[in-house]
Amino acid sequence: MGFSVSATIAVLFIVFMGVGAVGFNMVSESFFSVQNALADRNKLMYDQLNTDIKILNHSDDGSNLTLMAENTGSTVIEPVYLNALVDGKLVDATSDDTIWFPEETLNITMAVQTGEPHRIKIVTGRGIADYYTVNT
Repeated sequence: MGFSVSATIAVLFIVFMGVGAVGFNMVSESFFSVQNALADRNKLMYDQLNTDIKILNHSDDGSNLTLMAENTGSTVIEPVYLNALVDGKLVDATSDDTIWFPEETLNITMAVQTGEPHRIKIVTGRGIADYYTVNT
């Protein structure tokens, strides 16, 4: 073998090493991205399985309806992410706290015309919901 063949083999070896390093880097980054996504999904599923609410009762003052609900799950809920649906329509709702701990109650107030029956659904940010029927 002459010098040119040895030089060609050396150059090809260096090129293949570079391609292999880049390929390994891409595969490992993809693997870690998938692993992180799976960990995030598992945490969301864990939180969802441990989230539960129960609407206990209500009161009204003629123009506003206040629901008293309990966090019966084992995770903390942020009331800012609660959604209220009255007869299937999304309405604005406010609460008296910024953090809703397990086994605590929360007052959720919404502007609802009282004096007629309503079907109310409260949905958490994790998709867990409870229904309540108001017959006033």
